[in-house]
Amino acid sequence: MIEQVRSVFSKVFDIDIEGLSNDQITPDKVYSWDSMNHLNFALSLEDKFNAEFSPEDIAEMYKGLGHVISVISKHLKDTGGEL
Repeated sequence: MIEQVRSVFSKVFDIDIEGLSNDQITPDKVYSWDSMNHLNFALSLEDKFNAEFSPEDIAEMYKGLGHVISVISKHLKDTGGEL
């Protein structure tokens, strides 16, 4: 699941994140991570994981890639999806 999230991130933001930890990937360090791209990212993740995130989840995801993974993990646990 983590590699799938990282792959979607790379495609949406059009950057290579190879070699960066999830905690290093935050909106203040990724120039293209603005509100519009963040919404595109959230929608792409919803498609990828067949999920529907709440506004609160989407806001939490804006804190960084580590938070994105936490939100998706929680969603998958709650819905019985695969991690």
